[in-house]
Amino acid sequence: MFSKITQIKQSITDELEQAINQQKPVTPSVATIENHANLLNTETPSVDDVVADLGTGESNSDPNKPNENSKDSNEAKSSKNIETTKGSKASEASEVATGTSNTDSAPTNQKSRSAEGSSKNIASLQSPPSSQISSLAPSRAATPVTDKDDDKVIEAKLAKFAKYEAKYPQLLKAYKIEKKKNELVKIYEQVLAENTPCTSISEAKKFADFISGLKVTSEQQTRQINKLKSDYQNISQKLQNTQKELQSSQKEAKESVRLRTELTELSQKYKTLEQSTQKVELNEEQQVEIESLKTQLKSAEESRNNSFASQQKLRSQLEELSRRVSEVQIEKEVLLEKNKETEALNADLLKKVNSAPLDSAQSIKMHQHETQQHLDQLNALTEEKEKLEIEIESLGRRLIRENENSQIQLKSLKAQLENKNNKISKLEESVHTLNNKLKATKEKPTLVSQELPQSPQSPISPPVETSSRGSSADSAKANELLKKVNADNVNRIRKLMKAQQSLNNDLETLKQENERLRSVYIKEPESDDMKDKQAYLRNVLLGYMTRKDQRQFLLPVLATLLGLKESDVKTFSDSIA
Repeated sequence: MFSKITQIKQSITDELEQAINQQKPVTPSVATIENHANLLNTETPSVDDVVADLGTGESNSDPNKPNENSKDSNEAKSSKNIETTKGSKASEASEVATGTSNTDSAPTNQKSRSAEGSSKNIASLQSPPSSQISSLAPSRAATPVTDKDDDKVIEAKLAKFAKYEAKYPQLLKAYKIEKKKNELVKIYEQVLAENTPCTSISEAKKFADFISGLKVTSEQQTRQINKLKSDYQNISQKLQNTQKELQSSQKEAKESVRLRTELTELSQKYKTLEQSTQKVELNEEQQVEIESLKTQLKSAEESRNNSFASQQKLRSQLEELSRRVSEVQIEKEVLLEKNKETEALNADLLKKVNSAPLDSAQSIKMHQHETQQHLDQLNALTEEKEKLEIEIESLGRRLIRENENSQIQLKSLKAQLENKNNKISKLEESVHTLNNKLKATKEKPTLVSQELPQSPQSPISPPVETSSRGSSADSAKANELLKKVNADNVNRIRKLMKAQQSLNNDLETLKQENERLRSVYIKEPESDDMKDKQAYLRNVLLGYMTRKDQRQFLLPVLATLLGLKESDVKTFSDSIA
């Protein structure tokens, strides 16, 4: 009996292993997904109902109260149950054989694990409740055990196992469905873990939060997309406007190019007409006047250069003297500080002399001698300072005189410039009148033919007038005379053009000289930044000379302000030390 139970258990485990091993990792198609959905939608048979049915059957067949009249029927039933169990055993053995033939390739450790798990589950399902076992099994202490009692117990157990065998397919089906559902749930949980922060389907709140976060991000993205769409529309509108403006500007540019070409053509025509119709002669007095103005400008420039050089020399001397005065002032301040120190030492010595013995007289004399030397140096420096101040005053007076002379020269040069400007304006007016005449000749090109009868060089004007009345010979002579007159006019116009070109060149040179003189003599005042820089440099120098403890900090500042090199900085610091 118990061997049969173990065989049934082994067959169940083999079938489960076969069902597990037959599963192949295949990419799920639409059909498999639909099958999975249908499987998840199927309702698993309730195990409680099955167990309840088994319990009711057991309660109806109490082994302690057997029916004497139905012994034969029970024996027949038990024999039938045994035969059915044998048949089911044979079928299960065949299924086990087929299952084992299909699952020979599976690893042994997996087979043992699945067998152990399935045996545990089946044992838990097949084990009847303790109340039923207690009701079925008679107490050994109460009644003695006999062979008939054993047969009854065995028959009752066989009947119970027959009921279990009748419910076994439902339990196996429920187990398989739950197994497949668990596998599908694991697949879905793996997908959730890969794509979401959830690790199992039990984390519903986290999944809802994830979905709400996705909704929020999608809303933000839609808002961003709408914003980008609006920006794109604005930019496209601006682009269209700019393209329109560009097209209009291109049209304007084409129009301007066309106008420029027309202007160049008109200017060329104007030059040709100017060369052919100009009737102005250059005055020799203007040429002489221009030459004299050039010589005056050269002399004024030379005098200006000389005065500027003398001013620069005086300024350099003044700067040198001011530098020496500042050095003397610094030395004076240093000596004054030393004098104060010596006075303090003298006061201390006097106090010590009043309280000390006569042996310290020599030290007092030494200190007095040192103080006298410091005073002599101070007096010498003050004398040198006074001399330098006198020299500075004299140089200042000389500078004032030079400035006055330069101012007088500037006034004279300005007067000359005004005269030259007046002359230039007169020349410009004459050029303007010439240009007006040229324009008049361009507007009326028939002036030459109209002036021919009045000029002394064309006494044959009546034949020209009569030539229109029919005389061919007179018309030929008139044409020859007109050609000669035109040739003479062209030669005269060429000479006048050359003279006008030279006059224009002279005017340009005069204008350039005028502008250069103005730029030279109109000097800008000294800026406040320069004054501030000079004051800052002066303060840094005084601090460097007076305060020895700050020299290491002020030395790089002086080097940057004065643009000193490393060697110059070293020599400067060594000389002052």
